[in-house]
Amino acid sequence: MDEEIKNNLGGDASKLYIGGFSQGAALAFYTAFQYPDNIGGVISLSGHCIYSDPTNQIQESKKSIPIFVYHGKLDFKIPYKASFTPWLALEEAGFTIEHHTDKKMGHTVSDEELSKLAEFMEKSMT
Repeated sequence: MDEEIKNNLGGDASKLYIGGFSQGAALAFYTAFQYPDNIGGVISLSGHCIYSDPTNQIQESKKSIPIFVYHGKLDFKIPYKASFTPWLALEEAGFTIEHHTDKKMGHTVSDEELSKLAEFMEKSMT
């Protein structure tokens, strides 16, 4: 990550967005919250936050990182309810989360999801 930021982003970590689908989203959150500098944003597609108590496990300075979450209610691999609880805790702790729920989607990616993600990226990069 350091090389990517140095060589392709002019040394500015705030230009880096990381995300993932399913377990990849968990890894993206872990990476974003452990990295010493604040990155531009974190994206979770049908994923979850690996922190059982995010408000006590994540540095206060990370609250400025925008977070995008999109999850389907019909996801049985990473159940919606189980994934939703950490996001609520993060929001209550002051993190900015753009959360979308698709009532008809399972453990997949949809065109609507990608459209909302593009809007998030455009909005948060300005």
